[in-house]
Order: sequence, then structure tokens, then C-alpha cells
Amino acid sequence: MGIPNTSRPYEEWAILFRKMWRSTMGKKLFLTFLIILSLLVFTMGFFAYQQTREMYYDVVESGLQQSVEALESHIDTRASFEESPPVSYIQTIEEATGYRITLVDQEGVVLVDTQEDPAVMDNHQNRSEIQKALSSGQESMAIRFSDTVGLDMMYLAKKVEFSDGGHGIIRTAIELHLMNHILSNHLMSLIVFLLISLMVAALITRILLGIILKPVHKINRFAEEIAQGNYNDRMLIHQKDEIGDLAKSLNDMADRLKNNFKTLNRKNIELETILKNVMDGIIVIDSQFRIKMISQSAFDLLQADGIDDYKNKNIVEVMRNHRVLDLLKSHFEEDGLQEQSMEVKIHEKIFRLTVRRIPQQRKGDRFLVIFQDITKIKALENMRRDFVANVSHELKTPITSIKGYIETLQENAIEDRETVKRFYQIIHMETER
Repeated sequence: MGIPNTSRPYEEWAILFRKMWRSTMGKKLFLTFLIILSLLVFTMGFFAYQQTREMYYDVVESGLQQSVEALESHIDTRASFEESPPVSYIQTIEEATGYRITLVDQEGVVLVDTQEDPAVMDNHQNRSEIQKALSSGQESMAIRFSDTVGLDMMYLAKKVEFSDGGHGIIRTAIELHLMNHILSNHLMSLIVFLLISLMVAALITRILLGIILKPVHKINRFAEEIAQGNYNDRMLIHQKDEIGDLAKSLNDMADRLKNNFKTLNRKNIELETILKNVMDGIIVIDSQFRIKMISQSAFDLLQADGIDDYKNKNIVEVMRNHRVLDLLKSHFEEDGLQEQSMEVKIHEKIFRLTVRRIPQQRKGDRFLVIFQDITKIKALENMRRDFVANVSHELKTPITSIKGYIETLQENAIEDRETVKRFYQIIHMETER
């Protein structure tokens, strides 16, 4: 039992891909689908990244908010806020979350900061998040550059009302470069995923295009065979779609063309046989005086070396008889004239030349020129004319003689019987001639 050739399907697909890539339609379709897929994939990736970024920002903001609420639950009086803040608890939250925590009194003075010494820090009353929290009484978030640590930060500040009067600000913050690092890693993973998805989609698209264009290539090869005159091949495409209908129509067209060309060839053979055996010379010319068809008799008349030498040549080049050319020109110039005839002498022979118009629907009219050899007819006519003249002459001489003798006998009373008898004998002799 032989080992199956598993490489053949791959070779067929490789050949199909090469044909598709050489195909202009294949390239256009593949590039079009690739552009559409790229736009679709990267648009989805962009929105996915934006959604992920917003979701991550929301998660971070929620974490900052929870830290503020946890601190707020341990601070209820001004003394607990200004004099003995829960530093240990603040440090615990800072270590657990990595957030920067700042306590600011109502005058903007920094009381506690987990990353800097409050004594050297500027007054924070003009910070945007603190101003919004003081004015609105609600949580306020801001993303800005920190002059203290020299980094971009996300801040969340909340106004705290004390039970013994007054208020303060609890603020939590996180460095944006940490968030951006996480988002960058996520973005790189997303880009890799999108590129892999795009490559897989491009491969699937190429395979599908190969399957779709395979019958198109068959149709193209079939059309080339028809163009070369091969009407025997047929396409075996049985798809129930437009391509299948096209293949069926092309097969039907090939059948009709084959039958039409058979009929045309048969008629051409019949026409060539007629032209070779017809006694009259026949030439077909177009409106530019070019010879399109010539019979054997006309060929012999023009004394050509070969019939093909005269095809598509101007009749003026091969026929120097000015009377014939004048007749052709006059017939060409008069559109309504259908037929003209004249007698012309060519090579010591007499021909009756007839020109007939052959109307054409698309191109200019063609003209049928018939050369009928009437040399023998003319010779017979001359013989008949000479014969009649001779007969007339031969008849006229005895009749004149007889007439003279009869008139003499009638007008003169000739009593001499011998003379009368001699006249009768002469008349009898003339009638016997």
C-alpha cells in the first residue's frame, strides 16, 4: 500500500495563490479587503484601548475614593485632623495602595504628606482639585503636573466637615507614569493581538478569494481558447450562482459559435468553388476601391501572379483602363444608382462590365464588378451581319435583272417570239441562282 501524497493539495493551493496574486482582480480584491480589515481591526483596537483606559481610570479613581472614605471614617473632629492625625493608619493605606496621601487644613496648609516634608511644601489653597472640593463640597478629581514631586499625577480631593466646626481636605494621588506603564503594556498586548488577528483574517481572505477566483480563472482560460478558435472545450462549473450561470452561457455561446463557423466555412467553400468555376470574372471592392474578393476568371483576366497579391490592393493599381475606372467612380459618387453596364476591350477581348452596389449595414457599401466575356458573341454578331449583307447582295442582283426584263416585257410590245422566249429563259436562269 503506497503512502498518500499529502503535498499535492498544498501544491494546488500554492499554484492557486500564485495565479490569484498575478491576477489584477485578485490583487485589487485582496488589497481592498486588507485595507477594510485593517481599518476595522485598528478602529476596534482604538475603541477597545479607549474603553480599557477609561475603565482603568475609573478603577483608579474608585480606589482613590475608597482611600479617602477610609481616612474620613477616622477623622471626625478638628483636633483629630490637625493635632493628632492617624499617621499610622495613613501609612498603612499608603503602603497597601501606593497612593500619595495629603491632609490640608482649611487655610491650605499641608499637615501630612506621605512623600514629602509638609514643612517645606507650599500652601495648597490654589490647587485646582482643592479649590473645587472647597467650593462644591464634593469630591473633585484633577490630572495635572505636581510641582512638589515633578511628575504628572491624578488627584482626588474631598472636603471633610468636622463635628466641632470647621473643615479640612483629604487628598489622595497616584503617579500617572505607573498608570501609563500598565496601559502601555496593555496596549502592546492589544497591538500584538490585533496584528495576529489581521494576519489570520488576511490569510482567510486570501484563501476565500482563491476559492472565489478559481472559476473566474477557468472562465478566462476558456475565453482565451474561444478567441484562438477552439470551440470544442467546455467548462465544468456547476455552481448555483452568477458564475455558474455565466459558465453555462459561455458554453452555450461556444456551441452556437461552433455551429455558426461550421455553416460559415461550408458557405465559404461553396462560394470559393463557385468563384473558381464561374466563367465570368467577379471582383468585390469596397468604398475605398480596395479589392476584397476576386474570382479565378478575374484573376486570369488581370494576368496576376497570385490571387492573394491583389487582395486589399486598390483596383486602380491593377487595372489601367480609364473607361473602367471612370465607370467605377461615377457609380461610387451616385448613391441611388444600383447598376451600371458598359462594353470594354481588355487584352484583345471584349467584355460587358457590370457594376452593382452591395448595401452594408455597418460599414460602407461594397460593389460587385462582373466581367462577362462577349468576344464570341460579338464575333457571331459580326458573322450574322456579314451574312445578311452578302445574302442581301446576292438576292438583290438577280431580282434587279428579273425586274428589268419583266418591265421591258410589260412596257414594250415585243412581237418577236424568239426574243420573248430568250427573256423568259434569262428570268428562269436568274431565279435558279
